[in-house]
Amino acid sequence: ATSPDVITLTDLATGRYAKIVPVVTEVGRLLAGDLDALVHLLPGLPEVYWSYGYRVGPRGLGGAPPERRSSLAGQRLGTMALAGTAPVEREEPFASHPKEIREHELVASYLVESLAALGRVERGAREILRLGSLVHFHSRLAVELESPARVDHLVATLHPTPALGVLPRTPENLARLAAYRTEAGAPHRFGAPFGLQVDGVFHGVVGIRHICWRDRTVLLPSGCGLLPESDPVREWRELALKRESVKRLFGV
Repeated sequence: ATSPDVITLTDLATGRYAKIVPVVTEVGRLLAGDLDALVHLLPGLPEVYWSYGYRVGPRGLGGAPPERRSSLAGQRLGTMALAGTAPVEREEPFASHPKEIREHELVASYLVESLAALGRVERGAREILRLGSLVHFHSRLAVELESPARVDHLVATLHPTPALGVLPRTPENLARLAAYRTEAGAPHRFGAPFGLQVDGVFHGVVGIRHICWRDRTVLLPSGCGLLPESDPVREWRELALKRESVKRLFGV
């Protein structure tokens, strides 16, 4: 059978996708200790991360993404575009790397266009966000909504963005992306929205940079943005760097 990676690279080369985010998952088994301890670590993580976690029966998840998908207070919506990744020691060449800039701008432009249907959009400058061993591009966005909006409607409008999904964002392409990830063994919860409302303000993140488990089987997924000009070796290293950053964060 043809592997998902081969299909993805072929479709990029033929122009089917402008961008797609495959996922690689590291699988392990707990030999000692209690995985619930990962969730208990979350309150002590640096404030720059938007940590989240839960456990339901034998399943659990603990994560600390660098990206806040949304905050909604009244009719003021805040979100951000976060795309483009490099090791911190490569920050200088990263800042002017054409592929990384284009990847970020694809995500930011998609968000601006999607949010413009809801109200007046304000976009901040593209900046570098330093997170431990990694650096990313990020741009803050805010929208004054023309009318009150339900959280589920906003999630459906934004999710998945090209930061975690595929462009063009058609039903067929989304279905193919889901099939690729299933065949590759990616957890279904990777990239899923996660949020809660506190004192009338909704805060939401996307489910990345996490460790999830069922019983004693542990999964650590990571994704990267592939563009037609991507270097497969560079992207493979990025996938490993993201997983290593999660391991360091949680001390595993």
